[in-house]
Amino acid sequence: MVALALLSEVRLITSEPILRELHRVLTREKFAQRLASVAKSPDRFAADFASSAVIVGVPEVGRLVPWDPDDDVVLATGLAASADVIVTGDRDLLRLHPFRAIRILRAADTLAYVRAQLGGGRTA
Repeated sequence: MVALALLSEVRLITSEPILRELHRVLTREKFAQRLASVAKSPDRFAADFASSAVIVGVPEVGRLVPWDPDDDVVLATGLAASADVIVTGDRDLLRLHPFRAIRILRAADTLAYVRAQLGGGRTA
């Protein structure tokens, strides 16, 4: 997705809370080998992602995910950005697909969706 954003094929949207969570998750041991394979540290990967994305403010929207309130910020970011797609591997968020007019998809499904939409200026 970052590569497509750099080519201006999609617009990546994020927020400061999501960037903090991304960095925290990337420091987990299970990501060390993946990051090493692309010669990136968690700091560098998160910085590259942030520089490829539009960072939006997150409005207070109340409880959106009753069983996992930590996911509320993801949906609030999607709503603030009027996103077409939220890309996630989080099972709790995937259960909500679709959320209002926003698709909630895994990365592979998002790539297939974007390929089908190329040229339409869609947001992912």
